[in-house]
Amino acid sequence: MRKFKERILRILQQRSDDRAAKLSKEYLRARPEEKEAIIAGIEIEKWFSEVCEVCLD
Repeated sequence: MRKFKERILRILQQRSDDRAAKLSKEYLRARPEEKEAIIAGIEIEKWFSEVCEVCLD
């Protein structure tokens, strides 16, 4: 069961990292009024990825 939980956490972490990378690319093309929301999304995804990492330790 532990291996299954670790695998799920790694999948969630990878998805979060992927979403943060996608948002980073969107930021480059975003209009000024959209940039703050994109930055907030990136911060949330990074936070979630870090939480997954802590749970794996």
